[in-house]
Amino acid sequence: SGEIALNSALFGLIHYTQPGYDSTKPDPAHVPNPNEYDFNVLTLEAVFEDAVLTHFANKSQIIANTLFGDQVLSIDADGNALRNSLIIQGTYKNVNGVATYTFATPPDTKGEFILSSNALRSVTITKVTMGVAAAGEGFKARFGIWGQMAFLEQTGFDLLSFERLAFQYLTIDMT
Repeated sequence: SGEIALNSALFGLIHYTQPGYDSTKPDPAHVPNPNEYDFNVLTLEAVFEDAVLTHFANKSQIIANTLFGDQVLSIDADGNALRNSLIIQGTYKNVNGVATYTFATPPDTKGEFILSSNALRSVTITKVTMGVAAAGEGFKARFGIWGQMAFLEQTGFDLLSFERLAFQYLTIDMT
């Protein structure tokens, strides 16, 4: 008849912590990384009961060394490390039999990324969400980003005269 009956007593726990990650310390704002963008899974926990996922929790880090085509600075004039990463958390809910995974920054997250630019001083990110979809042989992650751009003061005539400009759902795709 083509129907598959799931009859399993599989129970399991997947518990992963990235080597070197210490959850008792504050999450680093700057992560040395040569890539333009990157994504690290810091912790992952999944619980299966009777072959059904019943619990899922994830803490990951998105790293951006380039925003709007400009390099994100790694240190300030005093040699202090500057932000190039944000934490996102993953959760699972079963809503009327439909599995829903949500990946987003914790509430009240705010990260300022200082840029090497002739137009932008910084980008402040206030929210990040992530969705995953099949893409060919693998998967594609799409990050939606909300925040605002802070412009450098221009000498002479400034046509737009914006100090800050908000944006929402700027996307970065990673495969």
